Amino acid sequence: MQNHHLYSQELTQEVQELVSRRKGYLLEHSPETIRNNRCMIEAKIDRYRPTTPREYTELNASTFKKMIMKSVDQLREHQNAVNSINVFPVKDGDTGTNMLNTMIGVKNSLEELSDNSFETISKELINAIILSARGNSGTILAEYFRGFMLEIKDIQVLTGSHLVRALKNGSNNAQQALEQPTMGTILDVFSAAAKGADLAHKETNDICKILDEALKYALIALKNTQFILPQMQRSQVVDAGGAGFLFILDGLRAGVSDRNSKISEEFISKPMIVQDEELSFQYCVEAVLKDIGVPIEELRKKIENLGNSFHLMGDIDLLKLHIHTNRPNSIKEICQDTGRIVDWKVDDIQEMQKEYLTNLQKSQEHADILHYNISRSVTKNRIAVVTDSSSDISEKWLKQYPIFIVKMPVILANDPTDLAERVTLKEFYNRMATEENFVPITSQPNVKQFIDAYEKALDIADIVLCIPISSSLSGSYRNAVQAKNKLDNENIFVIDSYSASLGVSILVHIVFELQKAGKDYLDILTELYAIRGRMGQYFIANDTKYLFRGGRLTRSRYILGHILHIHPLLQLKDGYILDTGRRIHSTNPEKQVIMLAREIEKFITRREPLCIYIVHSNAEAKALKLKEYLEKNNLSKGIIEIAEFGMVVGSHLGPGVLAIYYA
Repeated sequence: MQNHHLYSQELTQEVQELVSRRKGYLLEHSPETIRNNRCMIEAKIDRYRPTTPREYTELNASTFKKMIMKSVDQLREHQNAVNSINVFPVKDGDTGTNMLNTMIGVKNSLEELSDNSFETISKELINAIILSARGNSGTILAEYFRGFMLEIKDIQVLTGSHLVRALKNGSNNAQQALEQPTMGTILDVFSAAAKGADLAHKETNDICKILDEALKYALIALKNTQFILPQMQRSQVVDAGGAGFLFILDGLRAGVSDRNSKISEEFISKPMIVQDEELSFQYCVEAVLKDIGVPIEELRKKIENLGNSFHLMGDIDLLKLHIHTNRPNSIKEICQDTGRIVDWKVDDIQEMQKEYLTNLQKSQEHADILHYNISRSVTKNRIAVVTDSSSDISEKWLKQYPIFIVKMPVILANDPTDLAERVTLKEFYNRMATEENFVPITSQPNVKQFIDAYEKALDIADIVLCIPISSSLSGSYRNAVQAKNKLDNENIFVIDSYSASLGVSILVHIVFELQKAGKDYLDILTELYAIRGRMGQYFIANDTKYLFRGGRLTRSRYILGHILHIHPLLQLKDGYILDTGRRIHSTNPEKQVIMLAREIEKFITRREPLCIYIVHSNAEAKALKLKEYLEKNNLSKGIIEIAEFGMVVGSHLGPGVLAIYYA
């Protein structure tokens, strides 16, 4: 059978003619000519070979520089769209302009560079972005790129691993630089991009594919920003800074392989309701200082109480200051006493807000921006929920509400049969405790399973909310997102639960409680994000070997728990398992109970919990003791229920775990 996909008939004849004259070439031509002739034949063959997409596993500094240039061009193209949705923290319509001016300063500086090494580019970019940072959004963006570049300043080539670490460090640096980081803003988009890149890197080293996944996660986080802060909820827009960063990220991706951008303005809609608000502070002050003569912390203490949106970025050699204040002259005096002012800028943001609102009103007649509106339609009042089997939803709720469960099988390495179909939960935990070779493993649901669940849910509902296990604990969330994208249905919303087991159940239950109270799906989404942010999730593992085996605990913590019987109080926060730093030096159930009860006590001093769930893995006696303690000490202001971890989560925690969830 002829292999048409490799060689055409034309090529075969051409090669045969060249080869038939081989003997003559050998006699008549020099070795160099013969080598060139062979290269010519190989080049002809290559023209007919099927092309495969190029993988970009390493990038040099020149390509990275091109990526930065492309990101500036991409932001410039969408500057006005970003400006149009700027309603937080001040409605002044300049977020796109400030972010662009920040990046233009970087571009101009890099264009003059002759030494294209990562070390030189990093140093130049950090200095340039401090000098050119404009406005609140530009300053946060500068902190992001400062963290990003510090991570890669010593490398020779950029790999996928370097990129993931840089995205994470950029996100962390931006959050840590803020006195009061606000969720529902550009910070969420930074974090989601890093998370998407990290997940992609587990499967590929191709930088293009890693950035593609970062873009997907960033876009989802951006769309969710319209449900978190009141300013965005009222105006029904996404965060402007987050939108600007998405275009920058898209430009970085386009700069790798000279491809066209993927992101359009379809996620941007003009504000539906924008009201003039009295601002606490009238002026935006920006300054660049050199030759700082006092410790930076001393300068911070002098200025931080004179306004809000306060940032200090840099060091004693070059320092950028940003603040919203009513006392610009006082701040200037402090800066003059501290160092040498090389740049000073004061804007009247009250006037800027008035101008923005006037222009917005005038432009209501013109549809110069594509709309992505999630409308409050009275017909969209039927809601169904899709989740995975890690949620441990009770049979009672499954009968009562339209909940669709996507199965996450729990199997043994040598037997693909789902353990849930052949052993009881009690037997499952007993065998984990007593049989060394009984090592259950979980399998994430695939995209098709989620598509099937969505289609069934849409048969009976107008809106589908998918709430899977935390994206940091499983690939379930990622596949849920891919399934939504394949169906391309705007009535499906995928929410990262940042949780597992009864934490997911709490969110699912709240959906239907709010619906019964007459809330529409936009209000429900808003409330879900609020509850997710304040949910408490603490647990004490009886034996840390199970968490260590699953890669969710470090070796040092494993040794403390498994060998030395020093049990850490662990917390599930923003989807990650974190060590609180508190320890119990025994397996005494009374001490475990008291430690968990104290977390409830701290929460109750701030607000009354809606519900409290005590969850265990074959440790009912400890769960009952905790319930008794809460009731006896008047800490049971919410509804207290006891539940047991199912096999999905239990396979990673092991038997004997005591946990508490509250919201």
